[in-house]
Amino acid sequence: ETRKTYSPHWEYVLWKKYTNLPLNQAETEFNNLLNFIETHRYLPNLENLRLKAETMYINQNIPYQFVKEYFEKIKPVSTNTAIKLLIDKYSEEPDKNNSKLVNDIVNTFYNYDFNGEQLNYFLINFANYLNESIFIKKTEMLLWEKKDDQAKMIIKNLSTPNRTLYAGI
Repeated sequence: ETRKTYSPHWEYVLWKKYTNLPLNQAETEFNNLLNFIETHRYLPNLENLRLKAETMYINQNIPYQFVKEYFEKIKPVSTNTAIKLLIDKYSEEPDKNNSKLVNDIVNTFYNYDFNGEQLNYFLINFANYLNESIFIKKTEMLLWEKKDDQAKMIIKNLSTPNRTLYAGI
């Protein structure tokens, strides 16, 4: 009995190619990687490829317009990428009354975990878009999720009465 052999499936071959893709690859390969991720969302371990694409976006200073459509469909994995997207979007759309931009800033603040450095950088760029009630909601979310260290960083930005209240929790 002869054993039938199969050639590797093309999706696996491409997945492996992009997994081994150097971070300093040309924009054409970056574009191919984004297309692969977008059309193969069902593949296992895709988060590693998403992180690779995000790292390439940050490290290579790829223009926002080049990644805008991709990130409108696929939410960034990393907080650093989410912040960079906001910075880039803000520079592309500098109108401070842009409700979509304000909504994106608030959603990023709510939906991502920040370390101290990330939070400081975020607040330097976007504190003007956040009010006390947004800080309170983020604090309560973090306390509810038992992320006390992150909550302590946010509490520092509350008014004195609220800071006293939440610091006692």
